[in-house]
Amino acid sequence: FQANTTADAESWYDAIRASIQVELAKMQKLRELMEDGCTMHKYNYSNSKRSRRYFWVADGGRQLCWGRSKGVDTQSVNLRECIGIIYGPMTTTFQRCSSLDDASWTCFSLLFMGRTLDLAVGSDLQVHAWFLGLQHLIAVHGIGSMPMMSDAQFVARKVQLKLMTVAHRQGLVLSRYLVQRIRAVASGEAADLSMTPTGSAALAATPRDAKREKKRESAPTDGATAASGLKAKLM
Repeated sequence: FQANTTADAESWYDAIRASIQVELAKMQKLRELMEDGCTMHKYNYSNSKRSRRYFWVADGGRQLCWGRSKGVDTQSVNLRECIGIIYGPMTTTFQRCSSLDDASWTCFSLLFMGRTLDLAVGSDLQVHAWFLGLQHLIAVHGIGSMPMMSDAQFVARKVQLKLMTVAHRQGLVLSRYLVQRIRAVASGEAADLSMTPTGSAALAATPRDAKREKKRESAPTDGATAASGLKAKLM
């Protein structure tokens, strides 16, 4: 960039600096929240069964830990070995589930070489904090080069996942559902009240439903495949 005047340059500098400070302050709050931790569901990599565990971040944001409670039977992964994070039930672990007990928009996966860590949280606020917070820590400490998702992109993706869930409940793919809704609005029909989400459990999309959308999604569906691609870039 090249400013037309010194005043413009100083104004740009101040605005960019202020924006960076706001973002750093937000990430610090997310890190503190993650250090306190919360309860999540962890989906087993070998058999896709889920278990309830308490998760928290430690070692200056370099370790993601979990146990039956904080500090009890602790296990952990090193975020310095993480190559990326994807939003939604997109990995093989999720896809193997005959039914998903958590809402699709509360699920996300951390990608490592040869495996994934697949998690689901309990609310919109938690998934927002943990996904964006972990994404930041992985960008700082991890070894991957996956593009980062902005706040706006995250919200748009969450809305898409919710709409996909409603569409699948009616036996439709998202594109067909949206066409039907647009035609209904255009013809003056009343909105179908059943399209309003009423709860995570009621709207949890099955992985088999999600497979219909697989070819329409740009996100990777297999953590190991994504890992191999990124490994090739890094070599």
